[in-house]
Amino acid sequence: MFSWLRRKKTVEVEATRIGLVVGPADLTAVLLDNSDEGRPNVLAWESFPYESLADLQSGLTRFVDTHKLNGEACRCTLSSHDYSLRLVERPPNVPDDELVDATRWLIRDLIEFDVEAAQLAILTIPEDSNRARTPKMFVVAARDEQLLDLAHVINCAGLRLLGFEIVESTMLAIEERMPETVAGSAMLKFEDKTSILTLSRVPHLYLARNLNLDLAILDDAAQRALEEEDPTSPSIIDCLDPLLLDVQRSLDYYESEYGQAPASRLTLLPSAIDCTPLTPALSEALRPIQVEAFDIADYLEFAERPQDDLHQSLTLAAGSALVQSGLIGDALLPLSFRPQDGEFGLLSVCRLAAAITMLLGIYYGITLYQYDGRAAELAALETTLSDLSVQVEAAREAATVAAATSNPEAEIAALTAERNARISMFRDMTQRTSRSDASFAGLLEGLARQDLEGIWLERIEFSLGGDAIAVEGRTLDPAIIPEYLTRLGNEDGYASRRFRTFQIERSGGSEPGLAFRIATLSREMMNEGGNE
Repeated sequence: MFSWLRRKKTVEVEATRIGLVVGPADLTAVLLDNSDEGRPNVLAWESFPYESLADLQSGLTRFVDTHKLNGEACRCTLSSHDYSLRLVERPPNVPDDELVDATRWLIRDLIEFDVEAAQLAILTIPEDSNRARTPKMFVVAARDEQLLDLAHVINCAGLRLLGFEIVESTMLAIEERMPETVAGSAMLKFEDKTSILTLSRVPHLYLARNLNLDLAILDDAAQRALEEEDPTSPSIIDCLDPLLLDVQRSLDYYESEYGQAPASRLTLLPSAIDCTPLTPALSEALRPIQVEAFDIADYLEFAERPQDDLHQSLTLAAGSALVQSGLIGDALLPLSFRPQDGEFGLLSVCRLAAAITMLLGIYYGITLYQYDGRAAELAALETTLSDLSVQVEAAREAATVAAATSNPEAEIAALTAERNARISMFRDMTQRTSRSDASFAGLLEGLARQDLEGIWLERIEFSLGGDAIAVEGRTLDPAIIPEYLTRLGNEDGYASRRFRTFQIERSGGSEPGLAFRIATLSREMMNEGGNE
């Protein structure tokens, strides 16, 4: 009975129908009808080469537009060359939510790039309370800049990225869809340079190793197995000695290190060579382990069987959409693209500005609530202004009398500044608006959502309680400014506003691009209203 017929307890995450796998020079996308029962139905798939991020975005956008997938959730599996997976000892007495920070120093000498510029994910290994061994965990490190670029491409193509998976976590997701084993199970994925072997006991990954295998020798052994009458002959097994040695060492380590029962199954994933003829010889050499080749048609429903050379990438892409835990993928997702931080992928600066504005708005609302009423508030402020004027005059007279021992100019300036501050507070508090779309948080969120490549903002100005807006920025391509204004006009906070000022000019200094300014009022009128 296939494992999809049993219910498993997994971490609840948003279901995905789209899986991506990014190779060094190609991308494969798969759209599944991912139901809990029966084989997932592959509704659409596409594999295309790319040379640049622009090619990648163009091809993915075509896939999204063709199948009307704009806004759909997806997960993406990285190439094995784009991340580093390390097995380390878990720091003692460190809570799970602090493991990432505590682990950075552990792996700084284990990866080839700066750990401070890396996105980290932790995958813990269950502890055995009956064995006095140091707990271990997997640490995944990937360059933050590379993840950010790839996430931006996927987002711009119209998909909503939920996480970046690694090959090992995708293999674990595939393992979860296979028939259940009493003990652990192993999975092997052959690659040109470095093959990957995993040992797991669903839903936990216990071991992941990179194997240096010569695929040419394995391919030759597979051809001989097809030609000879006995596919388990010693001559064929001899050709598999390096592979058998690595697999047996891994199985022994799994049993001894973690105290697990012997693994009962080894699955060979599709690869550049057909490994199916090798299963009899591997089963014979690794007895009693059952060795089987993964047939994509046994676990995925295709309208038409794809060509053999695409089985490897289609398997991983489908595995990306089948990921249930999300433990690694969610942690590798850049902060600005995480759903809990905003579904629109806000940049850090805009998120911080929106948060500060929201806090100021809350404080402003509480302050207004404390006043008895608008009339009493205005009367009190008028009295304060009158008192301040009297105090300034008194201070001026006192400064004249004590001129010999004091600095009257400094005192007058200080009092004047205090009066101006109170006047500004009074003006700000009285410049309330009845517009429901004038909240600073809403206006800033509307600007933040227009993250259009080629345009950057240098100044954002709100006056008259949010009724007056001015935005200044720069662009390297003036042709995209109309698109920016059109998209901004569709935001709730801007749709009912009329921008009366639009200026664009080339800078005379060394600053790049063209400077532009749009505003609902002229500079003079905004200055009269005061800045907020």
